[in-house]
Amino acid sequence: MHIKSGKLLKLLWQSYLFCQRSPMLTPMIKILILVAFTGLLIGCSAKDYTPSLTPMPESARDLCDEILTQSITTFLQSRGAPISSQYDFIRADLNGDNKREGLVMMKLPHSYWCGWAGCPMFIFTPRLGDFMMMSEIQNVRGPIFIAPKSDGNKQQWRNIIARASGGNTPDRTVVLSYSPHGYTSNTLNAPEFSGSVYTKPHDKVFR
Repeated sequence: MHIKSGKLLKLLWQSYLFCQRSPMLTPMIKILILVAFTGLLIGCSAKDYTPSLTPMPESARDLCDEILTQSITTFLQSRGAPISSQYDFIRADLNGDNKREGLVMMKLPHSYWCGWAGCPMFIFTPRLGDFMMMSEIQNVRGPIFIAPKSDGNKQQWRNIIARASGGNTPDRTVVLSYSPHGYTSNTLNAPEFSGSVYTKPHDKVFR
């Protein structure tokens, strides 16, 4: 039952006239009935009122850092990682949906996580109010840059620019691109970056 303001005023006026014309009721009783009936109508109207604006669903919000760190902890536990594991993370919107991903660079224990060619980096993406690990990239070294989006394509995943080196591998800058399976999984297999991070506003995220 939803009573619009015009109908509510009409019912209140009719009830007032009915009370005033009834010869069986004393003035005090008339007042009490009118007050009670008014409260009933207002209560029904407030109960059935539906606001025009509804809260934004959780899946449409940019999730906070606390949720990301909880997801990272759960992920590391599932991997059987040392409880002393340490990492750095940054937040960046990689796919243009206004919800920031989390780029997580593992660093300690160095003997567990890292090798001669670098350390792993995990990318977590928001999913149904939580974060899901979507990509694992091995042998990552800084500095790391996030490339700007291509013109006219807001939904394209941004490329990640990293350094690949170590052992017999020549030191070079590579581009990690996104595919339906995630980002390139190893910097040693990634193509060399032929551009310049200074010609367009690349975001430097890890030094």
